Amino acid sequence: MTTFTYTVDFSSAKRTQPKISNIQFGDGYAQRIAQGINNVSSNWSVSFVNRTLEEATEIENFFIARGGTESFDWTPPREEIEIKVVCTSWERSFSNPVSDTIRATFERVFEP
Repeated sequence: MTTFTYTVDFSSAKRTQPKISNIQFGDGYAQRIAQGINNVSSNWSVSFVNRTLEEATEIENFFIARGGTESFDWTPPREEIEIKVVCTSWERSFSNPVSDTIRATFERVFEP
C-alpha cells in the first residue's frame, strides 16, 4: 500500500457524518439505526498552500496516479493511526511564479 507523506496545512478541516437510517412514526416517535458496521466515516478538506512548483507537481501526480479509485495510507493531523483514504477531487491554483496551492478532498474508506 502506498503512503501519502506530505504534510497538510493547518487550514485543513475534518468532517464526520455517521450513516444512519431514521424511521419516523406517526406519533412523533423516531428510531435511528446504524447503516453497516463502519457507519462513522470522515472526510478531510486538505490544503497545501504556497508549495514549490516541484512539490505541488509531486502531490498532484500522486493523486493522478491513483485516479480517485485507488486508496492510500495517510495519517490525519493530530492523529497517530494511519488510515486508508481516497482522493476524489483536487484543485491546483497558481499562486505566484514560484509556488502553487493544492486543495483536495480525502475520504476515508474501509478496505482490507
